[in-house]
Amino acid sequence: MKNKKIGTLIIIVCSVLWAISGICGQLLFSRTSLSTPFLTMVRLAVSGLILSGMAFFSNPQKFLLLFKNKKDMLNAFIFSVFGCMAVQYSYFAAIEASNAATGTILQYMSPIFVVVTMSALHKKLPTIAEGLCCILAVAGVFLVSTGGNIKSLSISPEALFWGIFSAGCLAYYNIAPVNLVKKYGAMEIVGLGMLLGSVMLGVLVRPFGVPMEGVDIVAIAEIVIIIIFGTIIPFAAYPKGVAIIGSTKSSIIATSEPMSAFLISLFILGEKYPPLSIVGFFFIVLAVIFITLSGKKENNDRK
Repeated sequence: MKNKKIGTLIIIVCSVLWAISGICGQLLFSRTSLSTPFLTMVRLAVSGLILSGMAFFSNPQKFLLLFKNKKDMLNAFIFSVFGCMAVQYSYFAAIEASNAATGTILQYMSPIFVVVTMSALHKKLPTIAEGLCCILAVAGVFLVSTGGNIKSLSISPEALFWGIFSAGCLAYYNIAPVNLVKKYGAMEIVGLGMLLGSVMLGVLVRPFGVPMEGVDIVAIAEIVIIIIFGTIIPFAAYPKGVAIIGSTKSSIIATSEPMSAFLISLFILGEKYPPLSIVGFFFIVLAVIFITLSGKKENNDRK
């Protein structure tokens, strides 16, 4: 029982830290000239370097084993670009175009993409429960993006695009590296993925020579929070929490991330949301919870 409480606490803390990371990103974009490409590259580079270092020093042989397998290394590289880099970039792009709560809640549509992808791969229709969850999530996105007014958007088209794109990337992030993680470990794959992703982002976007207007000690502290408390600690601790309480319960508890981002935006940052947009937030969270429970029931039925 004590271990279960510790596992639950780990997941909650990780989720809140991720939410705070998004809030810090929003504050940086609003007060400084820093851009999404630059912030994403710095976050990936520093976090990837530290996580890879932790993985190497904890088990050098296991970490270096990946580099001896060309096929696994290629898959790790693909994951670094379309998983680590794409998820982080699109997430911050959605925040820069809107706010942390909106960017986070739209990204949390990823389980819907997982359902659609897995149904396509297995050539079967989603279950009735999964279909209803998809409808609930789409309704939530509609309310978040329009505030209930079909004639206008309450968020920019850019924010809507990056938010939904981020959800798709997160779905890939959760599906693609499963075999690699089982073989080499989560920290090894995620750390290396972030490191390679930062290199590719630097090559593709070249976010160098960025103006440093508004960058003061507070901004530097926010960047440190994003890297250490919003990336390194939760990415290292989250798998341990999942190992204790299981993936289903972890996925449900992790919905405290968008809720935390929403509450901080609403009560601390003073963000204003149309009432129906708030309803949309809850629709998406409920869809994630229900689809997670639906997946658990389906797995139990197969046993």
